[in-house]
Amino acid sequence: HWVGHTRFTTQTDPNLNSNNHPFVGRIKPLILVHNGVISNDKEIRRKIRKEIQFDSLTDSEVILRVIELNKTIEDGFESCMNNLTGSFAVSMLSCPKNKQAKTYLFTNSGNPIHLCYTDKLPEAVFYASTYDIFREAHLAVFGVNPSYSDCFPVSGGELLELTTKRGGVDIRIIRKIFKKYQTYAYGQNNQAGYTGYHGNHNQAPNPNVGHTRQIPANAYQAAFGYDDDNDWMETTEQIAQRTSKRRAKKLKAMGR
Repeated sequence: HWVGHTRFTTQTDPNLNSNNHPFVGRIKPLILVHNGVISNDKEIRRKIRKEIQFDSLTDSEVILRVIELNKTIEDGFESCMNNLTGSFAVSMLSCPKNKQAKTYLFTNSGNPIHLCYTDKLPEAVFYASTYDIFREAHLAVFGVNPSYSDCFPVSGGELLELTTKRGGVDIRIIRKIFKKYQTYAYGQNNQAGYTGYHGNHNQAPNPNVGHTRQIPANAYQAAFGYDDDNDWMETTEQIAQRTSKRRAKKLKAMGR
């Protein structure tokens, strides 16, 4: 397991290294990197500064401190989703002593995360903001482009947990997180997709017009026929499982 970031902080002084990624937990063994902007970080910082110490002046550190103050990692990400305003794609490493390390990936759809595989290291899973970033790195290291079909986006609102296993990585959704009010985009075929949080409007969709509206999360199932046991679209976990099966057949044919 490893996490990293490719640039210095853009919000505060990058010469002060505490402002740069990754950020390290103060009360839990967590390491976090963030892509995006949190616009209400100063407000949240004022609310929790008596409960936990901050090491920097960045908006990204607020995400980690909010997670640390919750009982579980799942509750921490849910608290972030409901209390932080802005866009965030997060990679977080949990490394408790004498226990298996785990990596968590989450995006509120403001910024993308892609999971990527490569035939050069078939037992590994890589992640990056976009396929192009992974392709450039793959080309620089291995001299060839990776397969585009082996790279796919993480769906917004799905908290993924990645753990190592013999011969590969296990990817599973440990919680689906939505705000009290969500924004959904849908078009001519009444297909919905999470696009972020922008308001507080209780309006049902018009299936014949392509547009974006806000509906309360408890109306999600009624509006789109969604339930946790029979999802209306393929989840990131299902895509990962399908991709792994396809890759296993491919690697077997290659004698790997």
